[in-house]
Amino acid sequence: MPPDILVLPSHNLPFRGLYPRIDELAAHHHARCAEVIAACARPHSAAEAFCPVMFRRRLDRHQTAFALGEALAHLHYLIGQGEMERARDDDGVDRFLRRAA
Repeated sequence: MPPDILVLPSHNLPFRGLYPRIDELAAHHHARCAEVIAACARPHSAAEAFCPVMFRRRLDRHQTAFALGEALAHLHYLIGQGEMERARDDDGVDRFLRRAA
């Protein structure tokens, strides 16, 4: 693909420059995962991980459902990468914890 190819995203305006945008998204994902890992030095539920760790602004009900799904996706990704582990507490809530180095 040419570097100045027109991108028609599902969100926001069309733009040119796919590869720099991919690099931005990858860097953002890496930074957010590092923040989640750091925050999970003590166990967190998925709800505790997304607010305020992943999302710092106030969310409405609709956004909260999406945010929880995104938090779970990131936590499961980090488990798959060997960075986190999950354990169920006495109340039946899954807690996520940074894996010891």
